[in-house]
Amino acid sequence: MLRTRLPLPAKVTTTLLLIGLSLIGFIIVSLLFSLWQTDKVIDLIKQQNFTRAKTVAQSAKIAPTVFSYLLLKQSSTLESWSLALNSIDELEDFSHQLSFVGKHLLDPSQPTANLAQLGQDWQKLLEKTTQLEVLMKKSLFLKRSKLLQPLSQVNSIGSDFLSANQYLSVGKKQIIVLFQNTEEIRATGGFMGSYAKITMEEGKITNLDIQDIYEPDGQFMGFVDAPPGAKEYLSGGNGLRLPDSNWNPDFPSSAKTIATYFAFGHEKDVDLIVTLNVDLVERILKIVGEIYLPDYGLTASADNLTDLAHADRNSFFAGSKQKINFLGSLFTNLKIKITTLSQAQILSIAQATQLALPRKELQFFAWDEHLQNLFEKYKISGSLSRPKDADLFIGQVESNVGINKANKKISRTTNIKTNSQSTTISTMFHNDDSESSEDYINYHRLYFDPATTIREIAYNGQSISSYDEGLVKTSSHEEFKEIGLMLALPAGQSAELTVVISHPAICQEQACKIFIRKQPGLAPVPHTITVQDEIKNIVLEQDETIEFDQL
Repeated sequence: MLRTRLPLPAKVTTTLLLIGLSLIGFIIVSLLFSLWQTDKVIDLIKQQNFTRAKTVAQSAKIAPTVFSYLLLKQSSTLESWSLALNSIDELEDFSHQLSFVGKHLLDPSQPTANLAQLGQDWQKLLEKTTQLEVLMKKSLFLKRSKLLQPLSQVNSIGSDFLSANQYLSVGKKQIIVLFQNTEEIRATGGFMGSYAKITMEEGKITNLDIQDIYEPDGQFMGFVDAPPGAKEYLSGGNGLRLPDSNWNPDFPSSAKTIATYFAFGHEKDVDLIVTLNVDLVERILKIVGEIYLPDYGLTASADNLTDLAHADRNSFFAGSKQKINFLGSLFTNLKIKITTLSQAQILSIAQATQLALPRKELQFFAWDEHLQNLFEKYKISGSLSRPKDADLFIGQVESNVGINKANKKISRTTNIKTNSQSTTISTMFHNDDSESSEDYINYHRLYFDPATTIREIAYNGQSISSYDEGLVKTSSHEEFKEIGLMLALPAGQSAELTVVISHPAICQEQACKIFIRKQPGLAPVPHTITVQDEIKNIVLEQDETIEFDQL
């Protein structure tokens, strides 16, 4: 039996074809795999998991490496892709440096743990990422990829971070950190029971003192007339004092007032003022774990922090060292424990802090205009401001004037209904306190656009005709209509506040935007917003612009 043989050239052709197809298949698989791994790297960077991102980046290098060998040269696309993946190593190194500085900034035995050194490291990283961004924009493939957008954001944020870091790293800076107890809600977040005074020199913290707010307040012998609400329910005829000086919901305005009172109390030359809500401290303690205080024989935790650190202020007198000694002991032991934390715990603290910023659990004010503009840019200034494209602005501000911790048991839900030229805002309050029987005495304020007219106010089914009304200006010269009234909510009861307003016509023939301002210190509030027949439900955790489609 004769066998037919393929001519040699045909056999070679088939072999070459199979090799070629295999090679093409390998290239395609390598490309898809590398793209998939690169996407994972981007997601891990967004999660700030740089260690894992570094590992995944190694496997993502397969395609750019293979293509470079095949092409026998490095194209701009391959160069920028490889450079992006290689830069993860430096990002991880910077993350470790950031953790080191955060853990040891107060430790005099670590002279390299300062913001100046961190700024130098960040400058080097920023130069390389800027170079990478330029390379990527030259590549038709990469300039539209998922890599470019987060890289551009990193470079923009990095430049601003470097600018702020340079300000803090030069000369001497005085920083006041106000501890706000959200269980006694105030306009900027809570009652200011204590504060920390931090001195920084050349990017290194050289001194930190914790004081009771009544210490500098006791040095002020003058009189400043209190604003409506504070005057009737808090001042006791003594005018506005330092403990209540965060009355203005526009934090930059309150910060200037606070700084003035600190100057009266011989705390001068303050460069920055920061508010820190107890909620964030509690979340950090959940990450750090319990802290034993040997001087007191107590263990502080996220569950008992407010009970230990914010005891009833009526039990303290001006100049009392009892609470300050406790807070000092807590801070000292917390600092010691932080230096022993793992990289993962430090990352968790960083993530908790990042989440706290849009919730206004941290707010920042600086006298330096450039730095303050950065705070405004990233919406961490706590300012009372209206987006330019908002059709309707609504802001509600509660202030506990009952001198108690009733807010721990207060919950609320809000319904907003808009119909062209009128809007109804209804908020249902619940006082779930069944143990201590603390009534909630709330001086409630609402903020609207200046052209707004108040048509009706009712509380617990009763019409209210007497309330404070006026126009107020913020530190950025924006103007708002302010309505203020006192609301009492006994323990174990509920009541509804309804406010009906008129305003220029909105939301008629085009898409409209309703801006709802989140008050610092309040727990997330469920909102139902209805425009004509369209309904949207949100849980207000930060300032929100609610968009409705064209009607």
